[in-house]
Amino acid sequence: MNSVTIDLLVTDAVRAFSDAGYTERSVKAKQYTWNSILRLHRESGHDHYDQATVDLFLSEAEKKYQSHSIGRIRYLHLVKSANYLSAFHEAGEMDMGVRVRATGLNPYFTFILTEIQSHPEWSAKSKRHIRQNVLPYLKWLQDNGYETFDKVTADVIRQYFIDGSSRISVNSRANYQRTLRKFHIFLKEKGITETDFKRVLSFPSLTEHKIKKPIPHSEIAAVLSIINRASAKGKRDYALILLAVVLGLRAIDIVELTFDEIDWVNGEIRITQSKTGKTLALPLTKDVAEALQDYILNSRPRSSLPNVFLTLKSPVSSMGPTLPYQVFKEYRKAVGLPPAPFHSLRRAVGSNLVIEGIPVTTVAEILGHSDIESTKQYISLDTVHLKECALDLSDLPPFKGGDRP
Repeated sequence: MNSVTIDLLVTDAVRAFSDAGYTERSVKAKQYTWNSILRLHRESGHDHYDQATVDLFLSEAEKKYQSHSIGRIRYLHLVKSANYLSAFHEAGEMDMGVRVRATGLNPYFTFILTEIQSHPEWSAKSKRHIRQNVLPYLKWLQDNGYETFDKVTADVIRQYFIDGSSRISVNSRANYQRTLRKFHIFLKEKGITETDFKRVLSFPSLTEHKIKKPIPHSEIAAVLSIINRASAKGKRDYALILLAVVLGLRAIDIVELTFDEIDWVNGEIRITQSKTGKTLALPLTKDVAEALQDYILNSRPRSSLPNVFLTLKSPVSSMGPTLPYQVFKEYRKAVGLPPAPFHSLRRAVGSNLVIEGIPVTTVAEILGHSDIESTKQYISLDTVHLKECALDLSDLPPFKGGDRP
């Protein structure tokens, strides 16, 4: 693809990942990196792919990592995405399939794994997921004397789940169940088995939802108070964190926020959420508006990029999706607090709304949840009102062993 311009190369690379079944979020993350490489090409006067320019990008990424401007995960992502683009330039395609590994399976089961990879109705990502979950199942069958599916029965499949109950979590068990159901339907369609075992693999499966706590108000106040709002970095970080604290925006939506999504006249922020694709309109509160204005007018680097939030050092680029967490982690460490997910600020907004008596349906709209089940977790955090709902059993006589309720 040596004759292809860098612009078209990036466009084709994005399309290749989209066609391979990667999520929109994953493709966007890589596209951000490639756009940074594209801008560096333009600044260097190169219309076509230039390896020296890519090497410069990687060198700058390493400097940022060494200076702790970006974390290890972000650095590895930049390197991997740049290498993907280089490989695509050289070969005109990217091998995103499953690497061939020694499985220890007999030829019969190995052939079935090959059939999974060649199934045209599954995306590359689905094939990887199915293979990952089917592999331990096939190994278990082989270790227990089942060299083919001829003698595999419903009882055998049940025994597999019983044997794995001690090492497989509740949520993982439900995932294995769904995958094996899909796998056995595939085997029947291929004529490898006579039954799809759909019934035995459709048993009700429990799921475990962990209640994740929001950030306490005292910790939020401590973080905001330590930010040096007289510095360029402080102005940016204060506005960034405030968007999560006041409006409950996700990190990905904050770094993707553009100028045309801020309606200064009507006092609104209108975005299309990266995670759900749902359009969301939120009030531009006075404190958030003032913080944004202070950052944009007084410290944002000069750039034609549409993103509101940019990196501080040259070459200026849009912020990566993990950088808000790194920023938040830095200030928490400065006040003696352990690391916490940036998303916990969003949970604080949700739980505060519920505690204030806002209906769950309204909270779901404010947070832009696509499913109200995502919002119901905040009810469990409202311990004050849950106590009010509890029954008062103080007037009941003491229970005696022989009594029957």
